[in-house]
Amino acid sequence: MWFLDISTLALITANLITIYGVLFLGWDLGNILFLYWVESAIIGISTVIKIIFVQAKTIQGHLAKIPAVPFFCIHYGGFMFGHLIFLIIMSQFLITGEPDGVVDNVRELVFDRLEVVRPAIIGLSISHLLSLIFNYFGKGEWKVQTIGQLFGSPYKRIIVMHLTLLLGMFASFIFGQNIFILLIFVALKIVVDLRAHVQQHAVVQNKI
Repeated sequence: MWFLDISTLALITANLITIYGVLFLGWDLGNILFLYWVESAIIGISTVIKIIFVQAKTIQGHLAKIPAVPFFCIHYGGFMFGHLIFLIIMSQFLITGEPDGVVDNVRELVFDRLEVVRPAIIGLSISHLLSLIFNYFGKGEWKVQTIGQLFGSPYKRIIVMHLTLLLGMFASFIFGQNIFILLIFVALKIVVDLRAHVQQHAVVQNKI
């Protein structure tokens, strides 16, 4: 049953760390947005590992992995860079209150944000690692997926997740960054993320 799956329980636990951070550690919208940017990076790294170890039945299939990995890294890396620029602009707005406000040290801003949410980053890293071990390798997903499917899979999940993030972000701008708005924002993300996780693995498992 999906709710007894170790990777699903790990995903829920990792996301609950964010709720704890909002309730007791004073995490704000900027912290949460950078946390989910890091999660996107974790999903990208996981995808690279999947592409490398996906089963290839022909020599051509094995050779296809050679250009697929750097191409995915460049393509996904561009997406991540654009997302980071967007987050930096949003963070500057949250700090200065002006759309074109400038923060003196952008590098310090990014690393300060990431340092604050480090416990949640560790939790999400463990969650995706367990999913890789127990679902991809343990349940044999590597035997039935293709490079093309793996290439597109992180985008499907992340697009839905980021639409949810944008909704929460605009709600925070309209109603202010009060704790209830942030909790609703995080809870909605957890529901969307959990649903995508379960559906993604259910579809693959049906092919095994």
